[in-house]
Amino acid sequence: MSAPGIRDSGFGIRRFEVRDAGDAAILLALEPVIDPAVNARAIAIAAAVAGERLAGVRDVIPTYRSVAVHFDPLAADVEML
Repeated sequence: MSAPGIRDSGFGIRRFEVRDAGDAAILLALEPVIDPAVNARAIAIAAAVAGERLAGVRDVIPTYRSVAVHFDPLAADVEML
């Protein structure tokens, strides 16, 4: 059983944590290590999320080990994100 906010993914990542980042963004945090493979996964996840063109999503920003998803809280289905 996973802890709240921890999810399995289909991107070759065993787990990531979903965190609120204010009222109009979420952060998908990957493994807390400096590793080019983790960075490549963050970039791939960001591209996949952006490619879905989800309603209300304003921007998808990869960092070294995470992905920020900025959204319009009045237009996005936050539970689906």
